[in-house]
Amino acid sequence: MESFFDIARVLTENSECTLMGSLCLYLTAPSVLGREVHDVDLFADDDPQNLRNIMTILKERGFELYSWQNRITPEVDLQLLRGRYYFRAVKDGLTVDVTYEKPEFTYQDMKQYETVSRGIRIYSARGLVRLLSCSDREENRVQLERLLTQINNSENT
Repeated sequence: MESFFDIARVLTENSECTLMGSLCLYLTAPSVLGREVHDVDLFADDDPQNLRNIMTILKERGFELYSWQNRITPEVDLQLLRGRYYFRAVKDGLTVDVTYEKPEFTYQDMKQYETVSRGIRIYSARGLVRLLSCSDREENRVQLERLLTQINNSENT
């Protein structure tokens, strides 16, 4: 079975996307996460060729693709995906969510926060602060506070 790390590495090496979410927190600041990793979350450049490339990689690895409840293929009319913000890929209990639209900023805006861990392009702690600041989920607010405390503690030592 493919691991979280394997699929994150393949996708970040072969397309314009960067790991975010719980797996990124695990790699960047494991004490902040407060739970196990459930899935792979990526932020992708919304260029049509890039999105089709990501979909093709996932499809070739045996993933089923969905935009909300609708099954999709790499040949989907990408205009149908506008305003849906992400698509999902599922295989053997492994879920990959690929966000391609964020109202607060673009993929290019976040490039300054990229780093690499275990051969996977991820966001730094500062990048995660920016991402978590946009969430209204209670779990993410808690993670943001923990991450800010960790950053402040490391800057004061």
